Amino acid sequence: MDCEEVKENLFGGFCNCGSVMRQRFWAKSDELEILIFECEKCWKNEALIFKNRTYINRIPVKTRKD
Repeated sequence: MDCEEVKENLFGGFCNCGSVMRQRFWAKSDELEILIFECEKCWKNEALIFKNRTYINRIPVKTRKD
């Protein structure tokens, strides 16, 4: 899966805490495109999943330290 960082400060929606979310990464495979975004206030991460440019789902993303 290819991953590309979003270098601009692009709007990614609103978080449940009421703050703004910003786009961070686009991950792409043969069929799926995944937009990962992060809250400016609580640092929560979520992802939007697309298939052939059609919205499929919005899911929480768990992060970890390696």
